[in-house]
Amino acid sequence: MRLRYDLVKSGISWGSMPRPMVEANLSRGDLVELRPAQWDSSNTMPRFKTVVAKRKGKALGPAGSFLMATLMHGSGSND
Repeated sequence: MRLRYDLVKSGISWGSMPRPMVEANLSRGDLVELRPAQWDSSNTMPRFKTVVAKRKGKALGPAGSFLMATLMHGSGSND
């Protein structure tokens, strides 16, 4: 949970966080609450369209290739 918080706080990602953990950040305006029009349930993150960009002419490494494949084809899980 701490890693997710650090990533969200640094602007690298977004995520569903326990309100008590981010309440002070929201009050100060350090974080903004996203309210999607559709949210299946409180236990399921909504799906968003994603755009992935990479440098033309530069191959992705193993981690980038894995991430690209996962984003394009899904992980196969409902997490």
